[in-house]
Amino acid sequence: MYVDDALVVGSNKAIDQVTQEIKNVFNVTVSPEATEYLGFEIHVAKNNTCGWIGQPHLYKNLERNLEVLLRHNVPKKLQVLQDFML
Repeated sequence: MYVDDALVVGSNKAIDQVTQEIKNVFNVTVSPEATEYLGFEIHVAKNNTCGWIGQPHLYKNLERNLEVLLRHNVPKKLQVLQDFML
């Protein structure tokens, strides 16, 4: 269930119960499956046994920025990071 800035996860029974309680108080539109929440991508296995929440666009940006840092004269404080990345 996705309600503006709210996300409910759990068993179908628990989600149905919470959804009904919220609907008793508020006028809401319920989406059966969330694929994005507050800028995060959400991926859930078809059998609902596991999932992944992340921001791959930020990971790529971080990787690009680290590559730029490592190509230039790296201050001593970042030497450990450079050693780790190489």
